Amino acid sequence: MPKIVIVGFMKNNAAFLKYGFFLLLSSLLLLSLVASAQDTLTLDYKITGVSDPALSNALQRLRDIQTRYAKTLTPEAIIRLYKQGPQQIKAGLQPFGYFTAKVKGQLKHQGNQWVANYRVTPGPRVQVNQLDLLLTGPGADNAQLNQFISHYPLKKGDPLLTKPYDEAKQKFFEIAQNQGYLDAQITQSEIQVDIIRQQAHIIMHFDTGPRYYFGPVHFKTKVLSQKFLQRFVPFNQGQPYSSDSLLKLQDDLSSSPYFNQVLISPNRQETEDQQVPILVQLKPRPSQQYDFGSGYGTDTGPRGSLGIQLRRLTETGQRFNTDLKASPINKSLITNYIFPGRHPSTDEYRIFAGIGSDERGRGTSNTKQVGTSYTNDVAGWQQTIKLTYQLESFCLTPDSLKQHSQLLLPSIAWSRVKADNLIYPQNGYSSYLTIRTAVDDLISDNRFVQARLQYKWIHSYGQNSRLLLQTDLGYTVADDPDSLPLSVRFYSGGAKNIRGYNYQDLGPGRYLVEASVEYQHRIKGNWHGAVFYDTGNAFNNFNEGLKRGVGIGLVWASPIGPINLSLAKALDSENKPLRLQFSMGPDL
Repeated sequence: MPKIVIVGFMKNNAAFLKYGFFLLLSSLLLLSLVASAQDTLTLDYKITGVSDPALSNALQRLRDIQTRYAKTLTPEAIIRLYKQGPQQIKAGLQPFGYFTAKVKGQLKHQGNQWVANYRVTPGPRVQVNQLDLLLTGPGADNAQLNQFISHYPLKKGDPLLTKPYDEAKQKFFEIAQNQGYLDAQITQSEIQVDIIRQQAHIIMHFDTGPRYYFGPVHFKTKVLSQKFLQRFVPFNQGQPYSSDSLLKLQDDLSSSPYFNQVLISPNRQETEDQQVPILVQLKPRPSQQYDFGSGYGTDTGPRGSLGIQLRRLTETGQRFNTDLKASPINKSLITNYIFPGRHPSTDEYRIFAGIGSDERGRGTSNTKQVGTSYTNDVAGWQQTIKLTYQLESFCLTPDSLKQHSQLLLPSIAWSRVKADNLIYPQNGYSSYLTIRTAVDDLISDNRFVQARLQYKWIHSYGQNSRLLLQTDLGYTVADDPDSLPLSVRFYSGGAKNIRGYNYQDLGPGRYLVEASVEYQHRIKGNWHGAVFYDTGNAFNNFNEGLKRGVGIGLVWASPIGPINLSLAKALDSENKPLRLQFSMGPDL
């Protein structure tokens, strides 16, 4: 509670004396009624005449007093708690502007079950009549602090609420710290309440103190060079001190593949000329990591994976990884050598090579590729520019002749993921846009341009319901569509898109249209029921129409992400019975 000074009083002492005499008489009568009460007693509270959030706050105060002072309930303890109730209820209403509330009580019991009933007349609500907000010190002209003053959460004529008053104090310190005013303080903080006029005068005086700046940044570690680590620092020496900038430095280092633990400490003791040195203590991850995995999906059948990471090949953070994945329908081996860019948290250069085999629909494909890419951040989007040289041999059907393809594929992609939780988001979205091309005058034996847009949106209604919407659109312009290799054709169907159809049962095609809506509702704990409707197709002509799938599902929000089991029906195929499909992986 803030400091509240009452500057006016109501003249109703006689009423208080009368009410106190009534409580005393009631107490004596009740004591005589409970002389033979058993040892195990319960006490419940009921308050009428006021609603949330004031109601919840008053009830919480009653329960807190009981927990603090009455570990074991006896008839005498219940009487004592009951008599303290009006005082606690009035105190619980004051943070919401009710300073003249009247409370009448009645205590009842049946056997060992006691109920304290209170009827509240809250009275008029105190309103803010005057604001005395003052900003002094060297930062009195700071734009962010003055904006805070001008947008102070309580205005003249508002009900007096102490929660935004207290939150404003914390907000001031957050802004001041982020602007470099590390010695900022509140020199006066008070609420004067005039009970007679039902008015409040808020006094809040702030002093910024001197402004501080970033000094040198020292990294305490031996595994990577100081020069390389300085590339993580998002600020320059001499810039105004900012707590947000330190949080970004910590996040970037923690999310990098190099460190398990990051501890950042401003060294105020060695401040010179208002410049604060920064010490960063780093605990490195193991230089090598080996990952083994196995699983099962109705799209892929049983599957396994093996991954190797070499995190620190040089003191400048160069690293290597390779991933081997295998299932009955696809196999792949991909290796990457990675050079951190100017901003290692977002920028990197990559040299990659890989081989793979896939069963795509009724066809088969074998690919070999090598290439290079550059990834960086552009206005909050992850941008990847890539050049891939690819050799592919493929068959459209088991009986068709094998064809061969050679492509030089320049591409560019933008992606963005925003979510409140990446493992099981309640709210968020993901967006991916990829454009790639091949020109037959430059090594390639085909000419085409292809674009693909993928978007998924998740929104929760309360704690128990989630709505998921997603779409996937692809478009290809080609000189000779029939000779395109399978790896650049679109397929659809399976547990991740149009449920009720087999994996990649729809297609191949040079166009792709998919859309899905799913509603999930919590059943118990981390288990959710789901209903969904999917539509789409992969085709060469838009007049081929869209396929539809509908069904129900069960979703477990596991610690590693959602695991989905669905029972789906393909609505546009008479020969497709209900299909049980299983998948796992992140939503976004």
